[in-house]
Amino acid sequence: MTPGEAPKCFATLAALHAQTGPLGNGPVRRTDVTSDGYTYESWTTRDEGGQSVIARRGSRYCLIAMGGGVMGIDDIVAAGVPRAIAKRLAERMNRGGR
Repeated sequence: MTPGEAPKCFATLAALHAQTGPLGNGPVRRTDVTSDGYTYESWTTRDEGGQSVIARRGSRYCLIAMGGGVMGIDDIVAAGVPRAIAKRLAERMNRGGR
């Protein structure tokens, strides 16, 4: 995603992943954590990896940030996640998704 780009929203997480997932070869492996309507994902394939932030908006799942490499708390906040929630998501991810 680029700064200022409108979020891409989908009815299901499966649909979101099918339309916005990485294009590398091999299966996608995901670790995710959820808090207060936000999901923070770390994903890898054989060729690439990155992290994503998804917001639950009503009955839809909206991709609000995605990029290669690791996102820090400030990156998550920049996507529109309140700082306290961003911190909680990052702490859970750092514990391996628990």
